[in-house]
Amino acid sequence: MKNYVIGFYLEKLYYSPQFEPVIRELIKREVPYVVIIPKTRDRDEINQREESINYCKQNNFTYILEEEDCFCNTLVFGNTPHHIHTQFDKSAFINHGVWGGKTMNIEPGLNEVDVRFLDGKFLEEYLIELYPEKKSIFYVSGYSKLDNYFKLTDDDRKRFLQERHLDTNKKTILYAPTFYPSSVLKMGKKFPEDFAEYNIILKPHSHLFLRKKYRKDLHLLQTWATSPNVYLANFNETNILPFLHAADLLISDMSSAVFEFSGVGKPAIINMFLHYRPIDRLFPHKVRKRLDISKFYLWEVGDTPKNYKEMVQYVRENLANPDKNKTKREELSRYVVGEVDGKVSERIADKLLELAKI
Repeated sequence: MKNYVIGFYLEKLYYSPQFEPVIRELIKREVPYVVIIPKTRDRDEINQREESINYCKQNNFTYILEEEDCFCNTLVFGNTPHHIHTQFDKSAFINHGVWGGKTMNIEPGLNEVDVRFLDGKFLEEYLIELYPEKKSIFYVSGYSKLDNYFKLTDDDRKRFLQERHLDTNKKTILYAPTFYPSSVLKMGKKFPEDFAEYNIILKPHSHLFLRKKYRKDLHLLQTWATSPNVYLANFNETNILPFLHAADLLISDMSSAVFEFSGVGKPAIINMFLHYRPIDRLFPHKVRKRLDISKFYLWEVGDTPKNYKEMVQYVRENLANPDKNKTKREELSRYVVGEVDGKVSERIADKLLELAKI
């Protein structure tokens, strides 16, 4: 049986951007680590295991398949910890996204670890209020995913746009909707035409590629992608940082992407015109179970249009004046995302090694 100090349970490929900076910090310190890759779920339409293996190979990361025998001093999860084949002594949780209005962020099962890394003061205060008995496991580290953002250069931005056949001299709009509830089916059918003078990058949530129930949403994005000013990201383009870096403005829904974008000082539009399934329209309490309506004031980090026409107006205003909501954006994004200083992965690595008694 192989022994590793730190293990990362890569349940889904889109957890990788949160893990990656921490893994690189451990490599720099020559700490034995491993990425553990489970089998693809039956309902997935894409072989996630294969994509995860390719990701590890491309980055020269050490990995094993979950059914292989190994032991980790500390195992890091990106979602609710559960029984897996891998043996470990201690456990930690690095959330696969910053707070995005979903109640899943406050589920009690996420606290069943020895250390839970939190992004900013908001979640720390919120969780201590809900689970005071768990206070000792909460550790405010910042949001590891953003560590690599400031390493990107203007040449990186130009190269990123050129590789996607977009105009490097135009401003760029990033539309990164979540999977549900989402604004995709409520967007104007001529979205690319309405912003023909700009680049548009479409960065859908991975569930749109993986689940049949979102096929209609994906088909609409694919239709928009036939326009010359539009690029549709692929499933394996999991890291949103190059997209954030290349874009001048983000359009999203109640998604963690909003706080990622705001966290690096750029304007975001949060669509409040969302498509709901018939059963959720009939029983709105079902939606309220998914969305944390008690903290909706945090969406004031950007403009919140109630319809597509209003969204178009806000997009043009923010592109013309990126500082429109600067004061509130800085205040709320720091409260949610925490310190954006490029050293989050160092703090997390220190804590993991302390937990592993190394």
